[in-house]
Amino acid sequence: MSTSYWPIKGYGIEIDIKLFNPEKVCALLEAELAEGESAEDVYDTCMFEDFLNTLLTDTALNWNSTEQLLYDNHYYIHLPALLPWQMSSHEKNLSPADTERIIMDTIRPYLADDVDENEIVKGIDEVAIAGCG
Repeated sequence: MSTSYWPIKGYGIEIDIKLFNPEKVCALLEAELAEGESAEDVYDTCMFEDFLNTLLTDTALNWNSTEQLLYDNHYYIHLPALLPWQMSSHEKNLSPADTERIIMDTIRPYLADDVDENEIVKGIDEVAIAGCG
């Protein structure tokens, strides 16, 4: 068995599954619930990863996780650090404030009601960590 490592580098934030409202996530994914089943019953890591894939489609943002090698998986939404020739002209001109706005505009509709948006914005910063699995 081998271990892989990958960089998670850019400007963004570490996020947690608990930041999001399960009903809003299920609605975005058009998840069908069985009789008597609630959104909280089906909201899990697999659904969360599907949610992130769907949420970030058609944005400049990516998501990555540190995986589960140490059973301590962390998720990040970030604008990846790219070389200049890998960026669009729009991405080259994004400031940190622009990136914060993009992140918040993207996640805001799905946040749980008790989440303080100001705390999320405070957490947006440079991301530089490695994933392994």
